[in-house]
Amino acid sequence: MPMFSKPVKTVRVGNLDPQASWEELITLFISSGHKPLIQGSFCPAADGKQIATVSFQSEREAKKALSLNGKVIGSSKIELDRDFFGLTVLASSQEPLFE
Repeated sequence: MPMFSKPVKTVRVGNLDPQASWEELITLFISSGHKPLIQGSFCPAADGKQIATVSFQSEREAKKALSLNGKVIGSSKIELDRDFFGLTVLASSQEPLFE
């Protein structure tokens, strides 16, 4: 039985450098051919790093974005996953980058 009742279009990005910015994260996705929406959040993590969520136009785009797992932003290799609970997208929705 699937864990989710509807398509999961959001990816959690863990192990973010504490100095990493939203712009750096989005630039990584865009330069790798992915189309994120301008919707997401940054939160401090217990280990001093940051956690972010990034939403995509489709479940397919979110799955493709997982290929960036292990890429480096700042001084940290990011960790991407879609199987998470309890982390809410905190930022208010904005206009998407792509229509």
